[in-house]
Amino acid sequence: VAELARRSEEANAALLRGDVDGYLSLITLTDDFTLMSPFGGPTSRGPYDDAAWREIGRFFRNGTLRQELVQAY
Repeated sequence: VAELARRSEEANAALLRGDVDGYLSLITLTDDFTLMSPFGGPTSRGPYDDAAWREIGRFFRNGTLRQELVQAY
């Protein structure tokens, strides 16, 4: 669980810096992938295309993240 939390924090920190390639290299997307878009609207399901990921990367720039694991089981 500790490794999963560390990898999640690293991936999400990359995304908030606008590093989509770094984010995608640290996660595994599945057919039932769900993402709450930073642009609002309904959640997205299924694979994103490259243009959508690039737009997300442009939305996030120079962000920081400190992830806190509250509970695991």
